[in-house]
Amino acid sequence: MKQKFSLPLAKRLLLAPATVLLVLGGCQASVVDYQVQNFANIRVMNFAQLPAVNMDVYWYIEGTTRPTLVQANAQAIDLRYGAGAVYTTGIPASPGGTLYHYIACVTTTQKIDVEGTMLIYPADPVGNTHSGKYTLIITTNPWPTFTARAIEDDVQPAGADTAKHPAYVRFINMQPGSPKLSVRVNDAVNGDVIDMVNGTHGVDFNYSSDYVPLTTVTDTSFSFFVTQTGSGNALPLARLSDQTFTAKNYYTLIYAGDPARMPRDTEAIDTAQAPLDNYRLRAFDDNYIGNDQSAPLQPAFRYNIVNGLVPTSNGYFNGFTKLGFTVNGENLRGHNNFTFWPVSPLTPAGSGYIQAPDGTWEVHFASTSIPIHKIGISASATDDNGKNAHLMFDLNDNNKLGFDETKIKSDTAISFVFVQADSTLKNPPGLIGIGIPNFSYPDSVILVFVSDIQLPVGSNRYSNFTPTVGGVAYAAFRPLPPGNANTLVVAAPAGSGAVSIGVANSVGLGTKVIPGGSTSFSAQPGGIYEIVSVGTRDNNQILVMHLNGK
Repeated sequence: MKQKFSLPLAKRLLLAPATVLLVLGGCQASVVDYQVQNFANIRVMNFAQLPAVNMDVYWYIEGTTRPTLVQANAQAIDLRYGAGAVYTTGIPASPGGTLYHYIACVTTTQKIDVEGTMLIYPADPVGNTHSGKYTLIITTNPWPTFTARAIEDDVQPAGADTAKHPAYVRFINMQPGSPKLSVRVNDAVNGDVIDMVNGTHGVDFNYSSDYVPLTTVTDTSFSFFVTQTGSGNALPLARLSDQTFTAKNYYTLIYAGDPARMPRDTEAIDTAQAPLDNYRLRAFDDNYIGNDQSAPLQPAFRYNIVNGLVPTSNGYFNGFTKLGFTVNGENLRGHNNFTFWPVSPLTPAGSGYIQAPDGTWEVHFASTSIPIHKIGISASATDDNGKNAHLMFDLNDNNKLGFDETKIKSDTAISFVFVQADSTLKNPPGLIGIGIPNFSYPDSVILVFVSDIQLPVGSNRYSNFTPTVGGVAYAAFRPLPPGNANTLVVAAPAGSGAVSIGVANSVGLGTKVIPGGSTSFSAQPGGIYEIVSVGTRDNNQILVMHLNGK
């Protein structure tokens, strides 16, 4: 997931029930060896101070060619001081570990300021030996010498009483020249401490403590105080209040500040940026997005796209059979100024998306900010390389066809589904937002059924889904008009292995029902799957997407 990070993104994603947001209105990946089926997540934090600079960060697998150091190839772009880029998901990693090289450069330059390697493992849901999540922290010590290191996130502390469902919190000291620091919980003098490093109290600069379990209860928040280790009744160096954590989740507290960019009483320069650079304690979510949740942030959401638009026999335009989508104005140079690589008909798109041998798709959400106007989505007919584009439609705030931003809550997950208005796309398609749950429990599977059947108009486009789970048939979900969704949660005991899911589809009502497509796949416990009927009434297909794969 490649983005420009000029502002930190919103708080971690919460469970959002599958809802339907109705308004008017996958690039098929390059050839990918699907032997790589294990993935890891990496986020980047920039704490390079004195004076603080924005950074671009790249990484690539050992043994492959180093990318050209231009922003189009960077995984994190324009990352300001004190910010954490959200997790980049879907990074290939083998069970035995995959060695990656990383490079960090001051933004807009090609000079390598720091480089190194990091050994990345995918999540191990059985042995819990690895979480599959990592943070790469950049700093300076002393200026102008840059340094970086990768640490593993979501590491459950030994001996934690998991039956009490605590939240897990650790502390990182990113303030150069500071003494050993500790964080106390709720009381600056007598509160429980978060500061254990390799069995010793106190966190030195550029070190991280072990995670500590904190008991969580409903409607309770925490206050944290940064103190000098062993300082007794000394005044706290910083405090952070009203932090609400979720049981079983992981969080990181970081103390840092850049005095070089703090305005003095006689200076008015950089007053917008300076509050972000003050000495302060930050709280980062280590679970879903990986963002800073300790300060007012520009709200953001996650999304994927379902290209359910059926081309004519001549393609979408002049023989072009793919669409290049631009979402929220994010035209990435690495994708020839589209948000994704060109998307084939009846396929999905996201920050990562590959098709498995059984026909299902592994789709990772992209992320974007929630603007103060309708969210614009445009599409152009294009060739396989994203060139020779011809604009087909542009749904935006000016023509009132963009997606209503007021219908999106911060930190939710949305599937943008397009409903065809006519066979030639001369009229703009309908743009529909399907709310997707973004959290599931390890003893269940969530199935979200979505109808996206195209022309002709009328009730003959209604979809009927008949699911079977482990050979047991469920009542049919019907009728679902185009743009509507239903959710089914089925039991999948943790450790019992994959669950066999079958889905049959038909289109229409009463005596006009037309048999449709069918599919079967293996669902992983804890998985969220979006199942979409796409195509036309007389020739429909079922598109299955796994949305929260590791």
